[in-house]
Amino acid sequence: MNQASCPCKRTNCPRHGDCNACRAHHQASKRRRPCEKEPEKAAQAVHRLRETVKEAMEIKLGTLQELDGWMELVSRVKDSFPGLETREALEAHRETVQEFMQRGSAICAMENGRVVGALLFSAEENTLCFLAVDPSFRRRHAAARMVSFMLPMMDPEREITVTTYREGDPAGAAARAFYKKLGFAEGELTEEFGSPVQEFVL
Repeated sequence: MNQASCPCKRTNCPRHGDCNACRAHHQASKRRRPCEKEPEKAAQAVHRLRETVKEAMEIKLGTLQELDGWMELVSRVKDSFPGLETREALEAHRETVQEFMQRGSAICAMENGRVVGALLFSAEENTLCFLAVDPSFRRRHAAARMVSFMLPMMDPEREITVTTYREGDPAGAAARAFYKKLGFAEGELTEEFGSPVQEFVL
């Protein structure tokens, strides 16, 4: 092996590029040479990749088994949703989610048994009713994957609608950008739970 192809980063070593001298030196010191460590690093990388795949986020229809986890997520993000400010409102949301789950209209993003994303939709009205992602799991495409999971269950001959904050409201900047990225277009201005919102249409 010559110096250019030697994997050792200690380029000032007098044995750099001399395999026989390096082998003799490390055998005496009972330490592994850098070129012996590379396969181990590769094996560790493969193991980490397999573990990542094993623990990858799953998108599925939500069932009553996920109801408590769903509500734990909602309790963490409720400040971003008008109409979920009170305990009574959260109880009403729980009842709504239960109804949606029972008719197959609730979607969960799951990771390691935890609900990290939630989506409610109405196939009858062709409406995306609710979409939330745990703040610590954002930028991992959970929202886009849940919407993608939902689309085949909607009527392709009709417009799909969703409402979010109006333009200029800092609380809605991320949501508006997300829906536009998916192809939704701005629609009419309206109100929900006493808050000004805007309909988006796909």
